[in-house]
Amino acid sequence: MPRPLPAHADDHETDLYERQLKEVLTCRADTVRRLREVWTTHDYDPLLFALGEQQRVKAAAEERIRLLVAYAREFVSPRPYTQEALAAEMEASPSAVRGAYDHQDVEIVASATGRRTTVVQQPAAPGTLNALISELEDRTSAPGREHVAGVAQALLDHGWTPYPPVRRTPNPKYARRYVRWERRWPHGTVISLYQEPAGFLGTYARMAPDDPRWFSETYGINADGEKVTASDIATALAAYINRVSQHDAERGRR
Repeated sequence: MPRPLPAHADDHETDLYERQLKEVLTCRADTVRRLREVWTTHDYDPLLFALGEQQRVKAAAEERIRLLVAYAREFVSPRPYTQEALAAEMEASPSAVRGAYDHQDVEIVASATGRRTTVVQQPAAPGTLNALISELEDRTSAPGREHVAGVAQALLDHGWTPYPPVRRTPNPKYARRYVRWERRWPHGTVISLYQEPAGFLGTYARMAPDDPRWFSETYGINADGEKVTASDIATALAAYINRVSQHDAERGRR
């Protein structure tokens, strides 16, 4: 939609009005130019293009809100922003703030800032881990289900520490199910892998596939239709740990 013209100014605000008017007219002209280019160059309906463009803007804004809330709640110390303070700006209820972001957003913020969440977590005890793995098995379809426990054992064998999911929403129906596996290296590299239903194990921070910290595997049947077993994941983990160890050693020499 075109931006509205500014309200007519009083005599003493003429300069401000003219600047605002020029800005709106320039924005309108740019919109017309882009839509005409879409129509003539790409033979695409300009209204549909504009609708899709605004949807992308909306999605980007919603993502920024999630990341800001995640930072405010879990990366500000010693006193995080309160749910009430954030809710007032978001025009939402305090309880809605708790469900405004998830562990993926937390990992993105951690990667961008180089910091870890201030939420205190305790490693999952053996009994708790067994219950979490059982729940993942219930939520994972065959053939991935048969490899859930094997993947967890491979992670334990390779020195990863399991953590239960953080409940970030008051409604248990919408609570995310996963096991977070953490491993630390001597020179400060800390990586979390998430084991989730549907047979996924991987990082969630925004990393390029050639980043040595990036990891993403699907067990059971992968996207290429190939069978991937827990043994395959164990082999991939060993290679991944070697790669990250080299990255961490280089970090220590800087």
